[in-house]
Amino acid sequence: MLMLGYRGYSRNPGTPTEAGLVKDALAAQRELAARGFAAASTIYVGESIGTGVVTGLAVTTPPGGLVLRSPFTSLWDVGATMIPISPLVRFIMNRNEFPVERQIALLTVPVTVIHGTADEVVPSAQSVRVAQAASNLFEEVVIEGARHNDALWLGPIVIEAIERLADTLIKRHG
Repeated sequence: MLMLGYRGYSRNPGTPTEAGLVKDALAAQRELAARGFAAASTIYVGESIGTGVVTGLAVTTPPGGLVLRSPFTSLWDVGATMIPISPLVRFIMNRNEFPVERQIALLTVPVTVIHGTADEVVPSAQSVRVAQAASNLFEEVVIEGARHNDALWLGPIVIEAIERLADTLIKRHG
């Protein structure tokens, strides 16, 4: 397992931009490959903004599988739900779109989508749209009443979903 601390997060220097965060993820993936862990043998896991990062990485460097917790259709769409003046939101967010829904449709790897129905940051409907757009949806895990930052996301729900995907990939590919 490799966990990233992106630029601008976790006391790391820099400004978090779409291009920069995907570049960070690509550097981490290259480090894993250098240590003998090929992308095709790896499961990328992203939560919230990280779903945009790992989906962007998966488009350029496909993994064995992808797990997205609280994915959004695009960062612009999330912003528009908070500030319902879409052109203004797009202007403010500039080039940081993170087009998860559009990118997920390009991927052929198995995808697990996990989300809560009471998410106040990423509307559940956006996560549903991402699951529907996935060309190879392995599983959609919906947690009734779960909010974006509930402690339950740190427990077995996400871990067991990753395990189910990993077990299936191992059985398929040995």
